[in-house]
Amino acid sequence: MPGLSTNVQLIFPILATVVAVISLVVAVISLVVSIRANRRSARYQDFEYAPRLHVEDEDVRMATRSFPTAFHYRADLVNRGLKPVDVSRVIMDCGGADESSKREHHVVQGRFTLSPGGKREVSFDFSWEAVDDLRRRLDLTECAFLLRIRYEPPSGGVSEVQRRLGGVNGETLGFAVPDGERLK
Repeated sequence: MPGLSTNVQLIFPILATVVAVISLVVAVISLVVSIRANRRSARYQDFEYAPRLHVEDEDVRMATRSFPTAFHYRADLVNRGLKPVDVSRVIMDCGGADESSKREHHVVQGRFTLSPGGKREVSFDFSWEAVDDLRRRLDLTECAFLLRIRYEPPSGGVSEVQRRLGGVNGETLGFAVPDGERLK
């Protein structure tokens, strides 16, 4: 550059380099921020579309030996999520309260899809004869009843929720009060 001093001629390339480095730093920072924002929104989207299975209009009845049915269960399974839920099985587990190896698994309903806001009735009866037979075969003093639901969430894989419903101990009736409508 003719007419400029040597000092000024040295400053222009240095300033150009500084501006380029600052631009590069700003670009890297903005890239990091956008990647974090994308991960955060993806995580919230998974939560927003997570299945929300609830139980409504639940009717749980335990009876004394003067009735043929020891345990009766009826409820509506409801999808309160925003996406359909593919339910692979609704299972009633009967047997040991704490030992899952000492339980019989009764498939109440097979594969079905619950649309958003959709309902599906689930019902199950267990007689005193079946309770006595199960307790004798599995060497149990009690017989607990648990509702178990296997489903496929939108994120893939298989998930399972379980809810303890009640049980009998000898001739005495016991009842575990379900806590709320949400399946855990």
